[in-house]
Amino acid sequence: MVGGKVCHFESLLEYRWAQVLEFYITAGLIARWEYETSLCRFNIGPLTYILDFVTITPGGFMEWYECKGYVERRDVTRFRRIAEAYPKCQINLVVDHIPKRRAQNIWSAKKYVYRIIEAGRIFKQIPVDMARPPSIADHQPGRGKGAL
Repeated sequence: MVGGKVCHFESLLEYRWAQVLEFYITAGLIARWEYETSLCRFNIGPLTYILDFVTITPGGFMEWYECKGYVERRDVTRFRRIAEAYPKCQINLVVDHIPKRRAQNIWSAKKYVYRIIEAGRIFKQIPVDMARPPSIADHQPGRGKGAL
């Protein structure tokens, strides 16, 4: 649970990013955030994709955040398809850190996302619970989502 919301985070990065968004609310930077409520529809290939987070500023502006522990080639394709279908959609790619080696997919995604956020640096600057919640620690890939 983060900010009084029960969410089914798929990764520790998503859980920690939700805490960052809660901090942004207390700082007055955003009015609210939602988890996995923004569905992108496409005419070809996989027909839908759900983005991790959407935030709404006090002025009503919306931004989307997609958390990725590792950016694969198929993720770059998704970002390209979203950018083509929704040109006004500002997607922020959230990664824990940018590796010194094998970061080419992150840099390829840069063409299609609004910005790349290296969350590991933010986690060191603001109060984020770095403990692993039991539901994520027990989560096995391919066996459903961990619940918080």
